[in-house]
Amino acid sequence: MKKLYIGFLILLFLISGCDKRIKPLKTERVELDIIEANTIMKNAWKPVYEMTNNELETRPLHDIYTKQEFFDSYDFSFMCDRVREDIFETVVDMDEQGVVRDDKGRIVFGEDNIIAYIPTVYSDDIYVDKAYLNTSTYEKEYSYMDKTELIIEERSNGDNIMIEDFHRTSTFFKNENNEWILDRFEGTISVSWSR
Repeated sequence: MKKLYIGFLILLFLISGCDKRIKPLKTERVELDIIEANTIMKNAWKPVYEMTNNELETRPLHDIYTKQEFFDSYDFSFMCDRVREDIFETVVDMDEQGVVRDDKGRIVFGEDNIIAYIPTVYSDDIYVDKAYLNTSTYEKEYSYMDKTELIIEERSNGDNIMIEDFHRTSTFFKNENNEWILDRFEGTISVSWSR
């Protein structure tokens, strides 16, 4: 039994020593001005803000018949496709067959009396807590993997009980026009509540 255990440990060390992942030569973190970060967040989350009414309901303010019409109704240019899809799937009612429509063919937003609210930095209850650039630099051979990401962390100030535990980390990359584009987020995307 002891030989089997020692053999297992040797095998484990060999496997862990064979890690073929390419690691950066250098990583650097630089703090970003909170005011600049707030502007970047407002650019990215503006379409969500525009479809959120004063009753904390995030859904289009007019009838929508197709997914493309939804995307054409608001300026999602500061979000990547994956994030746009996440927003759509968060606010629309879906079932096993896909998007739910009413008897007139309109997309249903919310499910019965359940409403989705997506908080944004436009709200007095949300603030940018931290913002920084993460830069990873690789050996010349792998320089195509060099990247700089902008990380922005949001939190709730605790004034609104509905979102008192809100926190979201948004990650951005620069596009070919040197604009920060929301690539992904972690944490709270929305709060569901019953009307």
